[in-house]
Amino acid sequence: MDVFVSYSSKDLAWKEQVSGHLDQMRMAGVLRYATWDDSNIHVGEKWDVAIKAAIDNAKVALLLISSDFLTSDYIMNVEVPAFLDKAESDSLVIYPVLLRPCAWKAFPWLNELEHFHKGKPLSGMEMHTREVALTDLVSELGRLVADEGAVEAPEEEEAAAPLSDPPVGLSSVGEGPRSGADPAPDVRQSAVPAWPSEGGSQSEPSGLSSAIGARLDALAASGPKVDDKGFLTEAGVSEMVLRRTGKTPRKLLRVLRTKSQRTWFVAVPGVIVCLLDDERTRASTRLIQWQEPVDALTKVSAMRKAGHDWLGLAGVGRRQRWLANLRDFDNDPKQLEAALRDLKEAAQG
Repeated sequence: MDVFVSYSSKDLAWKEQVSGHLDQMRMAGVLRYATWDDSNIHVGEKWDVAIKAAIDNAKVALLLISSDFLTSDYIMNVEVPAFLDKAESDSLVIYPVLLRPCAWKAFPWLNELEHFHKGKPLSGMEMHTREVALTDLVSELGRLVADEGAVEAPEEEEAAAPLSDPPVGLSSVGEGPRSGADPAPDVRQSAVPAWPSEGGSQSEPSGLSSAIGARLDALAASGPKVDDKGFLTEAGVSEMVLRRTGKTPRKLLRVLRTKSQRTWFVAVPGVIVCLLDDERTRASTRLIQWQEPVDALTKVSAMRKAGHDWLGLAGVGRRQRWLANLRDFDNDPKQLEAALRDLKEAAQG
């Protein structure tokens, strides 16, 4: 079981809406999920044991937050402590979704979490906006579940290859191992599924301005766009982001480098963009995974993934647990976090 959905029985109608979107992922074979509510506790001790076993086996806890959720004795005294204990060991992702306005900020443990859709209640959205939000939600859950499974694959090694020089006018951090450094293992970060999401079409903005055209000309002179392994270089990443957003990249951070994939975080004015470069995203032309506005970005984070000496988890706002190769940051999560802060400042500047 991949996702544990915790909700109050009084929010059954909301749970059904969320389950309808989760069922798409289940039918596609992306994830498995189970729903539990506080109306079941009368069944007795065996049910209590079953709930605890389900939490223990889950990779993600999806919490449907409302006033009824926060006033349920069973949820708050049994389920939530179990979630927090498991999350402390980095073996569970807690993902809160606000159903209805409530005093969730009075609970310190909820304040420490990034909330889906920036903490906006689903109840305040018109139908189409809510459907788009729920589609984004299950896509993100699918990525989280896929990543948890992907890191269990056997590690393979590749020869370290230096990056091309940064494009003219751009600064770069996280340039990867120098000559002789340990090569990168083969661990895969899952792309966001290619059905509709907030990213929308990957087409260029219409009517590129002459200033953007001049910047593209400068990038064209800065070096090749693709390296000898078929991955975008810094110049290639910069050009794609410029074409996609219409904004000039200020700083690039490569957070993951494996033999099959590159993941980049790119700062442009007001936004951090994530680009994932692998065979799947190239085939779907969906290399841009998300764009996170910095004005709503409450935190950046970096940590070592439990059980791995080289693999980390990078977070930008509500975009959490993106795989990162700590070998590119002297195997130190603090250096990765500092690089993420620099990236945020570049987007704000």
